Amino acid sequence: KPPLARIATSDNRQPAGQLEGSTLTVRLEARNGVWYPEAQDGYGVPVAAFGEEGKPLQNPGPLIRVRSGTEVRALVRNSLDKPLTLFGFAEMRGLAADTFVVDPGAVRELRFHAKEPGTYYYAGKTSKGSVFGRLGDDSQLNGAIIVDPADATVVPDDRVFAISWWAVIDPSSPTGLDRATLVINGRSWPYTERLDAMQGDSLRWRW
Repeated sequence: KPPLARIATSDNRQPAGQLEGSTLTVRLEARNGVWYPEAQDGYGVPVAAFGEEGKPLQNPGPLIRVRSGTEVRALVRNSLDKPLTLFGFAEMRGLAADTFVVDPGAVRELRFHAKEPGTYYYAGKTSKGSVFGRLGDDSQLNGAIIVDPADATVVPDDRVFAISWWAVIDPSSPTGLDRATLVINGRSWPYTERLDAMQGDSLRWRW
């Protein structure tokens, strides 16, 4: 059995997919890999993550960034050995929207129109319970969806930060947890990105 591929950390600056006319097509795959939330040669965590088909897995998942009014056509391949439940790919953003299940080895096509400008997310889970209760194997199945105004002439020079966590349950521990890691764009402190600015600069961050 081949070793699991390394999961790259993403700074959420490179949009995924191909835009043709008013439709963005993005081909995503969920599969297992090894994630290094600390140093590149530090502690490796086997988890599931998203990547564009034919490209490395990444954490957070590939950034979907479009102008308002764009149709997003997402083809999601489930290369995991469990059914994958997806959130964020319906006409409404977030958990209140419809969910979609992709069986192991299957590909499902999902379409929605990105209407309201804003900062959104997509996520997946293979475990029971809520999306925000994921701790282990599927805890890093997350990505950002950014919808810019339709009249935007250029993509704003902003930054997108996704917060996630991973933990091991230990009922004998006072906190109920064993090892735990809280991360920003796939990295835990002090291995997170350093941000430099000059006095007087204007910074726009999306969380």
